[in-house]
Amino acid sequence: IIVARTMQRRCYTTIAMSVLCCYCVGGITGFANNAATIRSTRLMATSSSTARHIENVAIIGGGLAGLSAAYHLIDIATETRPNEQLHITIYDKTQVGCGGASSVAGGLMHPFSPRGKLIHHGQSALEQSKVLVQAAAKHRPTCVLRDHLYRVALSDKNVVQLQDTASKYPELATWMSKEDL
Repeated sequence: IIVARTMQRRCYTTIAMSVLCCYCVGGITGFANNAATIRSTRLMATSSSTARHIENVAIIGGGLAGLSAAYHLIDIATETRPNEQLHITIYDKTQVGCGGASSVAGGLMHPFSPRGKLIHHGQSALEQSKVLVQAAAKHRPTCVLRDHLYRVALSDKNVVQLQDTASKYPELATWMSKEDL
């Protein structure tokens, strides 16, 4: 949930956003009482036929989606409104970016199911996650620890399934035995 206050009116607007996940956010200026204040120079939101200039944005949830929303708002602001300031505050019950699923989300963009079947939109999700990882690494080069995804075979049947996956999709998958690891 993103709540934005406009400059012209002191009303609040809720903006629903669906974004891909990104761990590192550039431009965080401080953490205080579990809120991160992010400053950027510009943003414009469009509502029906009128454009409103947004001054303050509150993002509820400092996990992967909340940080990604902040990152993308900053990116949009940088391109669209050169002389206006945007203040983004992220609220989270734990330390921003470090709690819940966000602390262990490294394998969320795997393109294959546990049985080795290509997931619907799995390949495009993997490509988009690569773009986001590159963007994160641009801001903080040490935040990317590994750039490979692994799917472990848990049974003999699963070994056959994953070997089949590697032969069907050599551009996406490579079979590795336990000896190779």
